[in-house]
Amino acid sequence: MADLPPQMPRAGVNYPKNFGQFQDWFSTDDACLKYLAKLRWPDGFICPRCGGGD
Repeated sequence: MADLPPQMPRAGVNYPKNFGQFQDWFSTDDACLKYLAKLRWPDGFICPRCGGGD
């Protein structure tokens, strides 16, 4: 049986419970950036000035 990939934490819902879990979730800068972006812009980035999403 193949190992299932670890479930990504849901930003704003799941928070690391200890340092080991923090290191597992955010083992790369990209993983941390994606989590923080989802916290800041849960519906995706929308420019407050023009309303664009680029």
